[in-house]
Amino acid sequence: MTTTDPATPEAHVPPPARPPVPPPPRWAVRAAHVAAWSTVPSGVWRVALVLGVPVGVMEREEFLRRTADRRKPRSRRLGR
Repeated sequence: MTTTDPATPEAHVPPPARPPVPPPPRWAVRAAHVAAWSTVPSGVWRVALVLGVPVGVMEREEFLRRTADRRKPRSRRLGR
């Protein structure tokens, strides 16, 4: 009985299953990066909000108080 020597390269090299896939187009890679990075500002804003950093968001009562001040009728006469 003869055995194949495992040191010979032709004994263990399997044939390629599929042809190699070409790399994706540059625009597709950039579009994927833009899609992934577009979520960063929203995430940073949410983390800042949870940590209590003032990011321009008002509480409901404060918002209602400020909008009520704007709705008060103003006098049209400048002298009074």
